[in-house]
Amino acid sequence: MGRIKWLFQQAMMISFGILVGLSIEAIYYQIIGDSITLAWYHPISILIAGVLCSLPSIFLELTKDLPKNKNRLGIALHFIFLFIIVMIIGYAFKWYKHLDGALFVAIEYVGVYIFVWLASMWIGLVDEKKINNALDSIRDED
Repeated sequence: MGRIKWLFQQAMMISFGILVGLSIEAIYYQIIGDSITLAWYHPISILIAGVLCSLPSIFLELTKDLPKNKNRLGIALHFIFLFIIVMIIGYAFKWYKHLDGALFVAIEYVGVYIFVWLASMWIGLVDEKKINNALDSIRDED
């Protein structure tokens, strides 16, 4: 059950990050006097992207116990693989039509990737603190 919860958290963080990135992109285009139009299928495409991008993270979880250099290689492969997934999803769901749109998607991808890493570390620290507090309370009772 823990893996499913973790995947769900990852998918929701990724989807949220995409929405934030899309909002920033819309603000940018509004400032320069242009606009973006969302099709009826864009909201579901964001959820699909969140789920599809969370699944390869299982691979990354399995490599965290490897030596540091192999772990870095795993992270680099994870980053590249997810980038390819995002660009394919973006093309398939028409998130971008021109090079500037693809560039925005690439920049948003990097931002979302960093956001998910930081949020995951924060959630991990919070969970670790809860576990330590629970263990301390058990030790205090003994």
